[in-house]
Amino acid sequence: MKKLTFGCLLLCLTSATLGEIRIYRCPTDGYTNNAAEAESKGCKVVEGGNVTIVDGTRLPIRPARIPATPAETKQFRETLKVGDYSNAGLVVEVKSPVVKVQTDRGERWYRIDELEAPSKPAPRKK
Repeated sequence: MKKLTFGCLLLCLTSATLGEIRIYRCPTDGYTNNAAEAESKGCKVVEGGNVTIVDGTRLPIRPARIPATPAETKQFRETLKVGDYSNAGLVVEVKSPVVKVQTDRGERWYRIDELEAPSKPAPRKK
């Protein structure tokens, strides 16, 4: 019976040790589990507890936009009508000198001189 208990204990300890991976904390760019890379960068072993590393979510890159020129903004304000898009959102009502705009936070009234023509996508580099 003692041999069987000792064998089970040895098996449990061995399987736990085999599952361990050494994690290194690097001074410049986070963590790695590559020993050669860790040595070359001067990384130190993380000890004293369990470590869970989760990659962060990468945000999509927004395409560059070009703001409207002053001339475009002036013309936009002079010809503003329901259905036009502004820098604040969709124009839903015009009562000069104010307009009601549908924004991402609900409808809001703006003075016409507060609005600008919407920006345009920047030309793509080839």
